[in-house]
Amino acid sequence: MYSVCKAVHNKYMKKGATHSQKTKKLLRDVISTLYKTDLTYRKRVSAATKKAMKKPDTLKKLSIARKGKPRMGDPANWKHTKATKEKLRISATLQNSQYWKNKRFSKKHRKQLSISHMGKASARKGVSLSKITRLKLSKSLTGRKMSAATKEKIRLGNTGKTVSKETCKKMREWHIKHPNKKFSNTKIEQKVASELERRGFIRNEDFFQNFGISEIKNVDFYLPKSNVIIECDGCFYHACPEHGNPNYHQSMSAIDVKNTILLEAAGYNVFRFWEHAINKDTRKCLKIIK
Repeated sequence: MYSVCKAVHNKYMKKGATHSQKTKKLLRDVISTLYKTDLTYRKRVSAATKKAMKKPDTLKKLSIARKGKPRMGDPANWKHTKATKEKLRISATLQNSQYWKNKRFSKKHRKQLSISHMGKASARKGVSLSKITRLKLSKSLTGRKMSAATKEKIRLGNTGKTVSKETCKKMREWHIKHPNKKFSNTKIEQKVASELERRGFIRNEDFFQNFGISEIKNVDFYLPKSNVIIECDGCFYHACPEHGNPNYHQSMSAIDVKNTILLEAAGYNVFRFWEHAINKDTRKCLKIIK
């Protein structure tokens, strides 16, 4: 087949020759075959032809003509090496970063993007970041503070939003598995832990601190042998009637009552102590616990 095409090409492809429509069609097929199979033929394309092929109209025509057709040539000839792939990746990354640098979308475009993404799962969903990437993100965000305008935007964005019961349950379970370290091991908790140890209780055997009770909450102390839960309530955060501020955290008292009911319904013995009572006399508070 190749030799026949070569012979036909050499016979008809002469400068200044005129051909019939039938011959032109035959030559087109011959040239196409040669271009696919003979690499040296591709290299013999003239500078004028190459220049013509770079014109926008020509490129558009070529693009339409090639649509849906397989790539020309043997696949072994256009497979990239690892080094070439890496060069292409670096080049594309640089071009992409330069293109998006200081680029801002209009409000209309942002709204269109928002509408188009509605109901679709995030492209990053389920993708786990490497330790190096997480470390880089952590360093880049360390010390960064949100402006008052950004905080206000977040507040307005969350205003009026409601969370489903299923989402609340998932959030509660997540917080139980990932305790808030900021409010753990406070001074009053340290005092209670020291008193328990003084009375002969062994840590992580007779009592557990910041312990997660399945699907309910994290408790300050859990004594498994007596099935006792100890909660140390800060006067300010838990809205103490004697020392709390009436303008802050008033809803916490209702939450504490609800959690106590849930824990007792699950079969636990719950003891709650105020911060001022623990600071005044820790031994007296824990005297009722055996």
